[in-house]
Amino acid sequence: MNRLSMSNLLNSNIPISRFNKGEAGKIFKELEQDKIKVVYKNNIPTCVMIEPKEFSQMVEDIENYFLLLESASRLKDNSDIITHEDLLEELGIS
Repeated sequence: MNRLSMSNLLNSNIPISRFNKGEAGKIFKELEQDKIKVVYKNNIPTCVMIEPKEFSQMVEDIENYFLLLESASRLKDNSDIITHEDLLEELGIS
């Protein structure tokens, strides 16, 4: 999968007037190639369009990042970690 890059972002700016001119179909075709489009209105970024596959990958990356932070936090504070054997003993399982 072609990952989003800074060069993609810098080359993906489009004015909202292109939508007003009926170029939505062409813009969506460009989105397939560029993976991202930043729509400007009055020279101000108004919205970001991302290809659905890229969006799904971004969400998955964010979820994985938070899981990594949580696991790092748990490993740092290992005061409540018990071994498998101690857990079995505590539960009375032999």
